[in-house]
Amino acid sequence: MSQARMGSAADVAELGRRRRRTRVAATVTAAGLVVIAVIVLTTAVLGRNRTMPPPPTINPTGSPMVFSPLRRVGSMPLNGLAYPEVAIQNGRAYVIDTAGPGVRVLAMNLADGSQAWPRVDLPPVGSADSVLVGRVLVTPQVVMVLTGTTTRGVTTTTAYAIDPATGQKRWSRTSSAEPDDVQIFPGVAVFADRAAGTVIGVDLRSGDTRWQVATPVNRVFGMTVPADLARSDLDTGTPTMSNSEGRLYVSDGKETITEYAASTGNPTGRAWHGIPPNDGFLAYNGDIFIRSARELYRLHVADGKLTKEYAGGGVTAMSPCGLADICLIDVAESGGHNVVAVHDGQVKWTVSVPRATRLAPVGLALRVAGNAANDGVVVLDTGGREVVRTKEDSRVLRLDAGNLLVCEWTNERSVQLSGAPAGAPQLESLGGLDTAQGQLAAEGTALVAVVDGDLVLYSMTS
Repeated sequence: MSQARMGSAADVAELGRRRRRTRVAATVTAAGLVVIAVIVLTTAVLGRNRTMPPPPTINPTGSPMVFSPLRRVGSMPLNGLAYPEVAIQNGRAYVIDTAGPGVRVLAMNLADGSQAWPRVDLPPVGSADSVLVGRVLVTPQVVMVLTGTTTRGVTTTTAYAIDPATGQKRWSRTSSAEPDDVQIFPGVAVFADRAAGTVIGVDLRSGDTRWQVATPVNRVFGMTVPADLARSDLDTGTPTMSNSEGRLYVSDGKETITEYAASTGNPTGRAWHGIPPNDGFLAYNGDIFIRSARELYRLHVADGKLTKEYAGGGVTAMSPCGLADICLIDVAESGGHNVVAVHDGQVKWTVSVPRATRLAPVGLALRVAGNAANDGVVVLDTGGREVVRTKEDSRVLRLDAGNLLVCEWTNERSVQLSGAPAGAPQLESLGGLDTAQGQLAAEGTALVAVVDGDLVLYSMTS
């Protein structure tokens, strides 16, 4: 393993102070979990409810972690859940199971491994011949379960809001917006109904409709800020369904992007026309990056200037990779896959990574993965130097601003764990567990895993 140095924890902490064009309202992380339905868990720090304290917070270490073999702290029975998926957000571990009728949700306190509240059982939705797609959005103020049923091409989404302090259901509502078209902003859930041409903002606590805008809509997204890169994650990096900033962007699917205030639905007065045909957007640090088949464009929000940042053989993915850089995957006509770092229209470095298909930030570094489990994961520093390379069938999780957890599965239910301290990521063995992919999560010094039918809490430090 290469010993090239990654950005230190202090470097990454500086993300929150340097090159910020707007004040950070909150910090968001996201996790993507795949079961029979797809589950995404995200965290946003919202305005505090005076009558309901938020869950306890496990603070990031902010410095190189002194790893030690796993130490069991506590456990919680899962009582026969068919296929539980787990994630950690804001000092709690959440367990979600969709492998049967309805959805089941549990929560664990990371302070001692105790169960936070009784299991929540939501009823099945839709008929037997419908197709079910699920999303679960978790914030300190609400746990939102979205179940979408599609029958004869018509989608109906049912949203359940659960109080994270008690597990009690707050409200529910139905919508014709698909589960993928729901975004979380500070205090607001935004439902984008592409078929009806409406965007609706719903209060996360009360379920009341705050605002409704009639407009052609193809995609709704928010702005990621550098401080978002310095938080823990669960293998997907920058959030795609939750947003720390209060600015909302609506693409009409043709050539216009319009900016709104997410809290009120009021247009800010900024709209940009002449957007090129594209395959997706990434709003980061005051810019909207636009990925087309072969080019990457940058729209600078402050002055509306649109520039071509890169042209290649085939741009297939993009991600932040530092304070002001964007990395992309360029697939050459010969079939080669290159990871390219771009800054202000100039290529900083290019690294060949065969079969690379996915990118995600790891603090100031970049995580590169393929589609197949046997492709492994490569972590590149800000200069494009390799600092970690895993074996096949593995994941690399960001624990905080710079510390990493390497998970290498030797079979379907056996994983070997190693810690990589911030700044000098030599791997330190933590031991092994009998658990499946998707049934392990970590943040800071805490790790949870489904072992022998229980959710078990471990510490990764002595």
